[in-house]
Amino acid sequence: MTRNPRPLILILLLALVARVLFLLAFGGFDQQIHDSMADQNIYMDIGRNLAQGNGFTVSTDIWISHAGTPTSIVPPLYPLFLGTIFKIFGENLIVVRLLQVLLSLVVVAMVYVLGDALFNRRTAVVAATLCAIYPALVMYVRPIMSENLFFALVALLILTTYYLSLPTPRLRLYAAWGVLAGLAVLTRTEASLLAGLLFLYLLLLRFLKFNKVSLAVFAIPIVVVALVMLPYGFYNLSAHGSFSLSPNAKWKFWDHTWLAYNRDLPEWQGVEFPEKRVVPDWDSKTEAERDAYLWDMAVRFVLDHPVEFIKQRVQRLLGSYPLIPREEFAPPLGTKGTLNKSADYPYGATGLDDYVYYTTPLEKLRVWLFRVTMLLAVVGAFIAVRRQRLAYLLLVVVLWNIGHSMIFVGSERLRLQIDPYLLLLAAVFIDWLWARVMARRTQRVVPAK
Repeated sequence: MTRNPRPLILILLLALVARVLFLLAFGGFDQQIHDSMADQNIYMDIGRNLAQGNGFTVSTDIWISHAGTPTSIVPPLYPLFLGTIFKIFGENLIVVRLLQVLLSLVVVAMVYVLGDALFNRRTAVVAATLCAIYPALVMYVRPIMSENLFFALVALLILTTYYLSLPTPRLRLYAAWGVLAGLAVLTRTEASLLAGLLFLYLLLLRFLKFNKVSLAVFAIPIVVVALVMLPYGFYNLSAHGSFSLSPNAKWKFWDHTWLAYNRDLPEWQGVEFPEKRVVPDWDSKTEAERDAYLWDMAVRFVLDHPVEFIKQRVQRLLGSYPLIPREEFAPPLGTKGTLNKSADYPYGATGLDDYVYYTTPLEKLRVWLFRVTMLLAVVGAFIAVRRQRLAYLLLVVVLWNIGHSMIFVGSERLRLQIDPYLLLLAAVFIDWLWARVMARRTQRVVPAK
C-alpha cells in the first residue's frame, strides 16, 4: 500500500465529488432509469425476484428464458448484489448508485497503487486523477448494470496479479487471486479469458525467472476458483439438468452473428422473439438446450460466412475502439445523421447507450478523450515496458479486451473495463514528457555570477 496516503485521499475525494455532481446535475438520485441499456430491466427483475424469495427467475419471457422458471441468462453475482440491496432497503436505486460510486472509487484507488508500484508517485497521481474525472467512468455509475462491480473486481485482480509477479509473494495472495478471479467470472463471463491470460502470464514469469519448484503453488488459485464457482455449477445442474460453471449466455454469439446478418431481412421484420422461430421444439427444451442450439447455429454461420463474420468483427471492434471518427462522415463511410437524439429522446442528452453514435456534446467529449488517451497510451506503453518489465501486465489486460471485442462483441461500456489502464499508460507518457521538459529547463538555468 502507498506510504503517503494524502494524495490518494484527495484524488478519491475529487472522484467522489465528480460522480455525485453528475448524478445531481443529470439525474440518478431518484428511482428513474436514465440510460437505454435493456439489461438494466433484466438485472432489476431478477434482483427483485431474489428479494421476494422467488429465486433466479424473470417475470416475463425474455431471450431464451421462460417467466417464473429458474434462469441463468446472466451471471449470478450482480443480481445477487441487487437482490441483497432490495431485500434490505427496498427497490431503492439511489442506494444502488451510491454503492456503485464507492465501487468506482475502488478502481481509482487501485490504479493509484498500481501506478505507484510499477512506476512512481507522479505517474500514480496523474493516472488516478485522470480516472477520477474521466467522463465515461464518471457517468457509468448511473446505469443499473454489472460494470461497476466488475470493474472493481478486475482492478483488484490485476493488482493482486502484480503482487504475485514479485519474487517472493505470500501464499495467501494465491488464494486471494482465486477468490477474485472466481467472483469476476461470476459477474461477467469475459473475465474467464482475462483470468486465463493473467494465470499464463504468472506462469511464464515464474518459469523464466523464479524457482521452478514453486510452480506447485499455482494449484492454489485453481482450487480456489473451482470452490468459488462450484455452487453455481450445482445451481445450473438443479435448474437446467446440466452441470455448468457458466451462464446460459452463448446465445449472444448467435445474436451478434446469425441474427445480426438476418435482422434487416423482410421476413424478420417485427418478429419479437426470432430465437423461438429458429429453435425447434422450443417449449420442450431446457434453457441450456436452447442456448446450445443457438450457439451451434452461430458456429455454423461463421463457417459458412467467414467474410461476413470478419466484417462483423471489425464493426464490433470499432464499436469498442472508435478511433476512426465515423460520426463525422456521412454513410456509407460513416454514421453522421443516422441517429440524432432529439429533444424528446426518452433518456435525455446524457443517456448512455449500448451502441453509441457520438452525436451529443457529452458523447463527443467521451469519444475524443478516448482517442487522445489511446494515442498517449500507445506511446506510454513503449516507455513503460522499457522502464519496468512487469508493465507487460498492462499490455495483457489491453490485449484481452481487444481480443474479446473483436471475437465476440464490442461497445463503449465493454471497453471501459480497460480504460483505467489506458489512462495509466497515458500517465507514463505524461510523466516522461514532464521529466524531459523540466530537465531541459534546468539545463537552461545560468548560474548567477
